[in-house]
Amino acid sequence: AIAQVKAHAETKVGAMLDQLEAELARHGGPWLLGESFSALDPYALMLCRWTRGFARPARSLPKLGAYLQRALARPATQRVFEREALKQPWV
Repeated sequence: AIAQVKAHAETKVGAMLDQLEAELARHGGPWLLGESFSALDPYALMLCRWTRGFARPARSLPKLGAYLQRALARPATQRVFEREALKQPWV
């Protein structure tokens, strides 16, 4: 039953990752809304973090993977991950 639930979640979330990938490709900006970092970006980072154990994690998509690396490189993100003692892989 656990494998079934995981497979279902990966399928559902995979479609959402494809949407994020397509949006980043569409506008070519560094952030989800284009050129400016917004409240949406840390939210998307955390959602993508949940895929780190998936067969096809968010980091494996070309545009989304680069986006996640930019988000992780932000000093505020680094401070939060350090403060929360989050272990690698972060995404």
